[in-house]
Amino acid sequence: MTRNPEPLKRLRLFGTAAALFLSLILNGPAQTNHTRANKAPVVVTNTASISLPIRSVPTQANQAQSDLPPVVAVKAASTNAATKNNGAKSDLWLGLFGVILGACLAYGADWLKEYRKKHNEQHTGILRSQLALIGHLNTLNNIKTDYLDPVRHLPHREDKLIRYTMVDSSWRVPYDSIAFLLTTKNPTLVLEVHSAEQTYISAMHGLEARNQAYDQMHANSRLGSLNPNTGDCVMQANPRHVLLVKQTTDALYITVDIAMGRLTEEIKALSNAGRLLYPKRSFPLRLFCPKRGFLEIDGEMQ
Repeated sequence: MTRNPEPLKRLRLFGTAAALFLSLILNGPAQTNHTRANKAPVVVTNTASISLPIRSVPTQANQAQSDLPPVVAVKAASTNAATKNNGAKSDLWLGLFGVILGACLAYGADWLKEYRKKHNEQHTGILRSQLALIGHLNTLNNIKTDYLDPVRHLPHREDKLIRYTMVDSSWRVPYDSIAFLLTTKNPTLVLEVHSAEQTYISAMHGLEARNQAYDQMHANSRLGSLNPNTGDCVMQANPRHVLLVKQTTDALYITVDIAMGRLTEEIKALSNAGRLLYPKRSFPLRLFCPKRGFLEIDGEMQ
């Protein structure tokens, strides 16, 4: 995931503005204050030394200022100029503080937005991976329950199994969405999830191979006898084809059992990793069985 360069650009822009304000504080106010300090005594002194005919509308301020000696007037003007300069400096410092505060707030808002977006993407990636594995597990659970388990412990079970098809789950684990787990405390989790998904693919290939062996045996066999009441029949087939059906049937049982165990482990591992990273968010641990509804991963009723 690429980093958004906008926060850094804004930070540089506000930093440049802060530098300009600081330069203005260091250079501009000093010259302005000096000019005001030089001009203030002249203005006040001239005002104090010139007597104008404004006796008709006297005020207390003018009367008090006119009564002051020239030296006292100069000192008072210098004090007023220093007060104005301090006020100008305070305004500049407040402006600089506002610029820096605005820059920090803007950068913090952008960082928080990116932080939340990153966590939402990671949480969604874990959920999508769990959904894909649960879909795989649900498919194999249907094969195991409806096709393999009824004749699992019977002798010559390969002869009692008919041709069975199951549509492959179209979901696959989005590895680009869970690649961030490689940087966590359990970096091998992504590889384990990939291995578990490969066992599911192997189980589906095993079912396809068993169906192909079954079709090949029936295409090259002859019907010897048939009991119409029970459906039992005697077939004459090539022993190699019969052996191939037996081997593919046994391999199907093994691959389905292994794949279901691996998928169960990795669904739990993804849930534990997600809850460790995001304790306040939910991660499902259920699969759906058409005959029994929602089940827990260990097969118990929800």
